Amino acid sequence: MGIATTPSRALRAARAGIAVAGVAVAGIALGLLAGLGSLPAHAAGYPSRAVHLVVTDTAGSGVDLRSRLLAQKLSALWGQPVIVENRAGAAGSIGTSAAAHAPADGYTLLMAVSGPLTIAPYLAGAVPYDPLQDLAPITLIAASPIVLFVPASSPWKTLPALVAAARAAPGRLTAGSFGSGSASHIALEMFKSAAGVNLTHVPYKGQVAALADLVGGQIDMAFGLAVAAQSLVKAGKLATVAVASDHRSTMFPESPTFAEAGTSGVELMTWIGAMAPAGTPGPIITQLNHDFIQVLQAPEVRELLLATGSDLGGDSPEHFLATIRAEQRKFSTVIRAVGIAGD
Repeated sequence: MGIATTPSRALRAARAGIAVAGVAVAGIALGLLAGLGSLPAHAAGYPSRAVHLVVTDTAGSGVDLRSRLLAQKLSALWGQPVIVENRAGAAGSIGTSAAAHAPADGYTLLMAVSGPLTIAPYLAGAVPYDPLQDLAPITLIAASPIVLFVPASSPWKTLPALVAAARAAPGRLTAGSFGSGSASHIALEMFKSAAGVNLTHVPYKGQVAALADLVGGQIDMAFGLAVAAQSLVKAGKLATVAVASDHRSTMFPESPTFAEAGTSGVELMTWIGAMAPAGTPGPIITQLNHDFIQVLQAPEVRELLLATGSDLGGDSPEHFLATIRAEQRKFSTVIRAVGIAGD
């Protein structure tokens, strides 16, 4: 199979009915799971004790809730406790480092998020791990696109109108993100480059603050995650303009992609994936890949992931690794071209 450059590329094949090792669009059977009938050779006696699942965010966060449900399902499958450890801080780098330097025996796993692996290593200041040397991919769990939002009262509710307004008054329009060097900031810089517009970036400490100012009209637009703004869109306080993906969002199906709206080259998916410390034995990685994919089929897991506007994952370790490498190449190019330093 060819290497996909982003998680979303596999979705096109999935919608066409082709079995691929990548993410699958909501509501479509995961063709890549069809081979689960043939169980791989399990690592002898694994797991024989509690497995620790490191989560890089605080308890109660979206990543934490999804991780706890997966931990519950894995515990039932293995007959062993799966303990969630919240290691928040430094935009995910603290937990990522803790897992990367844990013993490579399969008993410490990481619920990895995209930022610490594909963005943070290229910002100013070194991270205490090497994403490709210190961690071993298991499988992608879920992926969600960044979305461009405007206030419901905005006179520019379509991408062509917004681009025209930005070109007419360079630097006048303001665009919020949930932090300098965040995924939303990278999406903003992609948009500026692809559309040839000059926007004033306004970084916030998180999505809540950015969306609050957007609703209040303090900024003209903001890039964020679909799930964070869903209630505000439903309440008529925000409007969606475009989705940074190669397919429409299941949460906002009426919103076009950037390419559909006339501006190609703006694709950025945030994701969650399972990883282990590098050096974890191959048979354990193979078993973990099979078992994570199996629990992704549980109705409760699918329901939770789809409710957050996510595309369901479940690819091979090799495909997941190729995705990470491709995103590193793409995002590092943007970061270096713009000179993003991070918070």
